[in-house]
Amino acid sequence: MSQEVHPLTAYLRANFVQKKLKDITGGRYADFTDAQLANIVSQLHKLAEVLPEEKLTDFLSSRMGLSKSLKKLPRDQISWWTVDMSSIVTVLWVGDLPHEITHGTLADIVSLVRNPDNRSVAPYFYDKVHRLSKLPFILELPSLVVAPSSGQRSARKNHCSGPGNTGAECTVERLEEGEAYIEDGNHRAVAQLLAGQTDSITVIRYDKAAKKTKSADAKTRVA
Repeated sequence: MSQEVHPLTAYLRANFVQKKLKDITGGRYADFTDAQLANIVSQLHKLAEVLPEEKLTDFLSSRMGLSKSLKKLPRDQISWWTVDMSSIVTVLWVGDLPHEITHGTLADIVSLVRNPDNRSVAPYFYDKVHRLSKLPFILELPSLVVAPSSGQRSARKNHCSGPGNTGAECTVERLEEGEAYIEDGNHRAVAQLLAGQTDSITVIRYDKAAKKTKSADAKTRVA
């Protein structure tokens, strides 16, 4: 999605397209050809572009910790951000990825799925991200990241419980925090990195506290 679009608008549109695509396909992308998916997404993009932002917020997931905040349309807290994949972390449980892998950074996950010999380690995740990496219209949907905060969908600090949040004690000692956390779009982020064969990714960043301008800082100091 073009960075000429305000990042909040871009995210709300991307979320709408992704959610409606899942509703239409039942999430079973393998049952559809690339052309069929492209046609569906094209129509959804057109619809998203004419819907007002207030309406688009109705499609935010209740599972996402930031939904309430995003419904307030905090444009000054949202920005485009290009960052190295080693500076971003994911949710603790993504598909069938090994628990210890999700304790690392996005770079650890990408390294795993870049090697075809690792498919047996997480076949569901591996197959999904490799399919997504071949769908340009999906790769245009940016991921949303947030600096570690109470707004996270699945706080990494609560990693003491085991895989799937079963309550079993976690035995993985390593836990990377990273500069930011993927709130929405873990699979898309990995797919984009696979497709681009690059170590950096452009995402949409939400900062819980609004950024102060230099002039605002100056006024604060004077006061």
